[in-house]
Amino acid sequence: MSNQRGWLRAVAIGVVVVFTLSACSSAASPTPVPSAIPPTPSSGTSASLALSSPSAVALPTCAGLGNITLTMWSAETTDAQKTSLEVPTKAFEQKFPNVTVQISYKDFDTYLKTIKLSMSGDNPPDLADGNQGYDIDGTLVKAGLILNLDSYAQAFGWDKAFTAGTIQPNRLTPDGKQFGTGSLYGVSQASEYVAVFYNKTNLAKIGVTDPKTLDTK
Repeated sequence: MSNQRGWLRAVAIGVVVVFTLSACSSAASPTPVPSAIPPTPSSGTSASLALSSPSAVALPTCAGLGNITLTMWSAETTDAQKTSLEVPTKAFEQKFPNVTVQISYKDFDTYLKTIKLSMSGDNPPDLADGNQGYDIDGTLVKAGLILNLDSYAQAFGWDKAFTAGTIQPNRLTPDGKQFGTGSLYGVSQASEYVAVFYNKTNLAKIGVTDPKTLDTK
């Protein structure tokens, strides 16, 4: 994520705890979403949460599924970054006491060198950091190793909770060649906003009274 690396799932795309929520969320809402099956180890692929046909069902819940352990890999190693993962993870575990989320941290350089191989192996993590762009996220999308989250984003309101500019970097085309467009394959746990500050007095001295008239290209 640079501060916005997309969250990928080892079989699908995991979004920090956000994707876990898509698999195990409150059944109180009648919002139609694709039904989900409990996470189970997969052989040779990174999919432990599968989607069935998009029939109208209540949001799936973890209740009654027995004990579930989800593994999460992250390259977010600063205290603040860890907190942004661990606080919502603990809240999720409290809501669903039958679910345990195990988080493992790796330094960023090592992580980038190993994540694609790990995601395509026989024992991938259930949730993992991605990296926006072609090299990591695009490669995983092209290989079919991460899940299209469009239905979940609509059902859980992720498409409304994020502005277009902050969610677009997590969109990719099915061939993985373009990002910023296409389907949603991740959700960032943090985003950066870029702003420009200017001095009205100094601009007025050079005849600029409306900064919007400046050529920003």
